[in-house]
Amino acid sequence: MELHPLDGPHAVVRVDPAPGFIALREDDLLKYHRINLEIGRVKNPNKNPIAEKAISELEDELVRQEPCGGHFTSLTLATAVARLNSRIRSCGLTARKLFTQRNQFTHEQLPLSDRDIISHKADNRDSNHISSALSKSHMKGPLQKALISVGDLVYLYSNKEKTKARPRYIVVNTNDDWCYLKKFIGNQLRSSSYKIKQSECYRVPCESSPKRRLQITSDSDDAEDLYEQNCESAQPHNIPNTDVRQELPIEPDQALAAVPEILAMPLTPPQESSTSVNTPDSDSEVESDHAYTRPQRTKKLPSHLKEYVLY
Repeated sequence: MELHPLDGPHAVVRVDPAPGFIALREDDLLKYHRINLEIGRVKNPNKNPIAEKAISELEDELVRQEPCGGHFTSLTLATAVARLNSRIRSCGLTARKLFTQRNQFTHEQLPLSDRDIISHKADNRDSNHISSALSKSHMKGPLQKALISVGDLVYLYSNKEKTKARPRYIVVNTNDDWCYLKKFIGNQLRSSSYKIKQSECYRVPCESSPKRRLQITSDSDDAEDLYEQNCESAQPHNIPNTDVRQELPIEPDQALAAVPEILAMPLTPPQESSTSVNTPDSDSEVESDHAYTRPQRTKKLPSHLKEYVLY
């Protein structure tokens, strides 16, 4: 407010897409003072680099000033800001000299041109883009533009987490080098749309391996054939239709006459069959001993128990 004039064009302030800043986008008080908020892209990690660099420098200066931390007063903050404004930058000038265009000690006016300084900084940043991209990509080169269209499922390169899979997005619109995505949460589609560069995403591979598909079908066919064979083997073959009632005696007198014959039969003890029973031979015992691989040792009594008879 102190640096922005009350009349003239609107001042544009770029901020992070935090919920508090999004709610202030249509604030009447900010519009009255001719201030507009520009919300950065949600999926861009470098959405406001100049402000983030300044905040990181201020945090480092506060740590140098108060290594133990604690409560920071307004005096502590003013001292840290004054030190940052007095630090010489890459252009050979301090932030105070660039802002006031005067010497910070003698207050003499310096022959500086704001437009020349701004254009020089912009050219340096543009020329450093390729080197920065190569450094961040480990010399693999910049990302190429993905060939996507509306309705494709894509992944984002920046979504890298070890605890869960990458979230999926669907392309709802394309515009030159940009595309608009919506996020999938399970089987639901979120209403919010994200503006993404086409080089920052890639298509979801949806083609399955034909070898694996054929293997799955063959396994299912074998399982069905095996199930049918088991069902056929479980069914009885050529069972004659016999009536149990025909085998029973029809007249009760005949059934009573057969009872004494059964009682008169002598009871004989069961005879041993002539077939030999499979008893373990000595050879089999030796083989079993050899097959038993657990180490064994002979038991020996201690010397003071040799004279006693143990049961």
